Amino acid sequence: MKVIVAGLPKTGTKSMNAALSQLGFVVYDFLEHTVLTQDEYVDILHKGWSTEDFRRMYQDVDAVVDVPACFFWDEIHKAFPDAKIILTLRENEDIWWNSMLTQLETNGGFFAKLSALLSPTCRRAHRKILDLTGIMVLGCPFVQPFFKNPERNAQLAKKGYRSHNAYVMSTAPKDLLLVYKCSEG
Repeated sequence: MKVIVAGLPKTGTKSMNAALSQLGFVVYDFLEHTVLTQDEYVDILHKGWSTEDFRRMYQDVDAVVDVPACFFWDEIHKAFPDAKIILTLRENEDIWWNSMLTQLETNGGFFAKLSALLSPTCRRAHRKILDLTGIMVLGCPFVQPFFKNPERNAQLAKKGYRSHNAYVMSTAPKDLLLVYKCSEG
């Protein structure tokens, strides 16, 4: 592991994935986390973890971005203490929330619900990983049930965004941390 991107979704994680991939890094993004390491994350989210769990999961990976890894950046860093940490941020929490809300309404909409209904792998990822990580970030699951109106609390989500970023900035080793806004170029 060379790079841990600790930024929350909608902070430039896809741009960071593209940049790291272009540099030749093996990057695990949302899709790899929810497909290739799904069983490990199910155990982590429901039973707990050890440093060795993350070392084993990411032994052949150069970089991680997006959920659920961004929530476990510090545990992943314990497994790979020489890794650099990048905290990606949006211009402000309102811009982040508006982007997140747009994604939730698009990707958490009809087709996400339909895919969860028809695909056992997708359903398991939603139920076992996305619901819990959504609660961690937003105070509600990322994808709402089919016949239920979304329950989203903007203040709670923004508080989670601020808390996550403050924790990273106060805890990550300063000599290994880059705080970066993709809008800076």
